[in-house]
Amino acid sequence: MADAASKWRPAVALGAGAVVIAAWLKSRRRSGSGIRISELRVHPIKSCRGLSVVRAVLMDAGLAHDREYAIIKVTDGKAVALTQREMPALATIVPDMPTDDGMLIRHAGMHSPLHVSPAGQSHGKVHNISYHEWWDVVQGEDQGEEAARWLAEALDDREVRLVRFVGERPTPEPETFGEGRTLFSDGFSMLLVSEASLADVGARSGLSNMSERMRPNIVVTGCDAFEEDSWSSLIWQRDSASARLLLPKPCARCCIPRVEPRTGVPGPDPLRVMKAYRSGRELLKTTSPHKAHYEMNKGEIFFGQNVNAVVSGQVVLCVGDALHVEK
Repeated sequence: MADAASKWRPAVALGAGAVVIAAWLKSRRRSGSGIRISELRVHPIKSCRGLSVVRAVLMDAGLAHDREYAIIKVTDGKAVALTQREMPALATIVPDMPTDDGMLIRHAGMHSPLHVSPAGQSHGKVHNISYHEWWDVVQGEDQGEEAARWLAEALDDREVRLVRFVGERPTPEPETFGEGRTLFSDGFSMLLVSEASLADVGARSGLSNMSERMRPNIVVTGCDAFEEDSWSSLIWQRDSASARLLLPKPCARCCIPRVEPRTGVPGPDPLRVMKAYRSGRELLKTTSPHKAHYEMNKGEIFFGQNVNAVVSGQVVLCVGDALHVEK
């Protein structure tokens, strides 16, 4: 079976894909030329501590190594993914960025870090993993007994295990939201938000560490709060490499932002404040292009935009890079 996560090299959009990006670059009017990337965040293990990086390889399945691993719970032979919804303490599991030498994982309560073997060297059991937010069953390769014992002690749960994504996984509802690929995400490969939107929610809620709470992959600057709601895509280009970041829909948020990212302890939920102005019901009153989606999801709270990537050539996003907005 092909293993998308083990390649971690930029996908090349051949033929029609490259032509589409070139056509958009040349023929469409663009606005928002002042938009730039201000932060890139990678979460090597789903729902665990994320990393702020200055550059990241972009693939059609998202930023390299983002949600490449997950922690699962195996009960009576059934494997279920874990997130901070069920286990807030996952926020205290701190992975380094995976490299050719493997990955180190730290936890304040453990005397030494866990070393995870490089991709392709574990040869463990492949679990069929489900989760109540997923539309599918996802395969993950078990990373062995040492990793399981370390996590069991760190999280005080004997049934947890570490897995690495294997296989291929399309994003949901391609007939509605377009085609994309992802790993262990709950839907799309990336989340994009603006600095101004993060600042707005932080100011209204009185909470800090909003980027860590909201868990975006790409944060941009140069726009007003929630201006990203009106964008349909962004284009990045450097020399012969290019990427189009498609924004198929706004992201409905769960309770994870209530978890304090440094301690893993649940606290005040910013969504309670956001309900007054970021619910589908309230956003229906705006001039958003997503009114049909809001109409079907009036009770949801929305923040950030889901992303599908179309990549041509070797794309390495860097903090400070310009993005050209398509509305």
